[in-house]
Amino acid sequence: SIFESGAILMYLADKSGKLYNEKDRLVINQWLMAQMGTVGPMIGQHHQFHHYNPGKSEFGENRYFKISERIYKELDERLAISNFLTGKNYSIADIATFPWIARHEWHDIGLKKFTHLSRWYKEISKRDAVIKGYDLLKKGGVGILDNMLWSGKVIDPSDKESIALRETAELIRNNDKLYQLLLPVRDGVMVYQKIE
Repeated sequence: SIFESGAILMYLADKSGKLYNEKDRLVINQWLMAQMGTVGPMIGQHHQFHHYNPGKSEFGENRYFKISERIYKELDERLAISNFLTGKNYSIADIATFPWIARHEWHDIGLKKFTHLSRWYKEISKRDAVIKGYDLLKKGGVGILDNMLWSGKVIDPSDKESIALRETAELIRNNDKLYQLLLPVRDGVMVYQKIE
């Protein structure tokens, strides 16, 4: 089985022959790795401190706000000279990066201040596949919850994230408004569908 979202995107794009052309592969890989190593982790930390836990760490809130603001600026500068992150064509790098900017309202940075990033965001938001993907989050949609197992063992059962994940999985299992299915992938992932 394949793990890590970037590797999964590379595999699927390579298999399908779409969104990962040979000519632009180096620049696609660079921007995909930028998302994997910077955009996702840093904006993810901003979500933790600014959106989910405001007021708990002034240092964390300020640090990740500034880093996220810098990421917006760097993406905006790139998109000033390029339609998409990797050039004139939409690619897996855009697919990987878009969901982080799609939560721009959580960031309080002001997407409108970044003309080129705003253009990119609006353009991708209108794509049929993106609309269909986000519709999955609505009634009748599908959710996925990774159970944090590695070769059948919980990484750290006493860890706060592990406890929260187990509690979330239990809520899903006990919610009669959700249909659930446990996929038999290497370590197990809970997939559920909203029925109401």
